[in-house]
Amino acid sequence: YMDIAILAEDTTKHKPDPEPLLKCLERLKLTPNEVIYIGDSSSDQEAANNASIDFGYAKWGSVSSFPLNCKYVFDKSWFKDIDMNEVEYIYISGLDIEDFYGEYFYGNEIIDFLKESGKKIFFAMGPRLTFINKDYLKRMYELHPIIHINDSEARRITGLEDIEKAADYLYRLTDNAVIITLGDKGCYIRDKKKYYVEGYPDIPVDTIGAGDSHAGTILASLTSHLDLKEAAKLANIIASETIKQVGSNLTIENFLKAINRYHALSGIALYSKRR
Repeated sequence: YMDIAILAEDTTKHKPDPEPLLKCLERLKLTPNEVIYIGDSSSDQEAANNASIDFGYAKWGSVSSFPLNCKYVFDKSWFKDIDMNEVEYIYISGLDIEDFYGEYFYGNEIIDFLKESGKKIFFAMGPRLTFINKDYLKRMYELHPIIHINDSEARRITGLEDIEKAADYLYRLTDNAVIITLGDKGCYIRDKKKYYVEGYPDIPVDTIGAGDSHAGTILASLTSHLDLKEAAKLANIIASETIKQVGSNLTIENFLKAINRYHALSGIALYSKRR
């Protein structure tokens, strides 16, 4: 019934990593925009997103594991009761400003809100970055965001294979820090200075949440007045702990282990015990 079958033993990485889907495309001699991937779980959707393939949800799967009828909408009136003086950064992902199949158009409204806010922007483009309207990207770059992106995404959005050149390219567009994650090798940062921050290789159990935990740690660290290099060092440690467990949320025990690990390496205390 199937021309091609990709089994667990055919790849070194598995869902939600895009490797199985990309290998299937290679054997079928097709490109991502020529296919649709049907799956019955959120990990299927994430794998499709990571491979830049359109996704269809099969309802025979576990409904509890997948958000049905979820729509991305935006209304700036939601923020009228928030004291924006207490907000330093606004996090935005590429998915937030992607126009879904031409049906919803909130990208410009969201970018208008970001511009009007006058806040620092932290922009995590994400795996579907090539689906973002080019005018939206241009407007985002003009807001001078900090860009957080992985090495594969950086190559795709810039068309440059060399990570350092890709970072230079994005830095020229934003005139702000560019953080490119490199898996267990850590990350590369292009700011006024250029440098690598070493990673902490670990055997992964589940890679879901590694990128988000890295981005979230950097953002939290910057608002806690760590400099970017120290923030990236802590983020590398948090991400390495995240992949050691199933699921994207660190247990308190593993979180404290990561904090203690950072403290031992840097000598910087990040928390104190309180009654």
